[in-house]
Amino acid sequence: MPSISTRSANATDADTVARFIHALLDELTGGKAPTPDVVRQSAETVLADAGGSL
Repeated sequence: MPSISTRSANATDADTVARFIHALLDELTGGKAPTPDVVRQSAETVLADAGGSL
């Protein structure tokens, strides 16, 4: 059976988070997601505003 583990994300994880979110948005919007750079900037902002961890 597959196993999933979790840990807190921080600002250094923005690139990984952005790639995941971009792929999800792209799938859900039929290829009309914002560019990966826009998603990465948003991820960096959210993670930074979360006090360095989320």
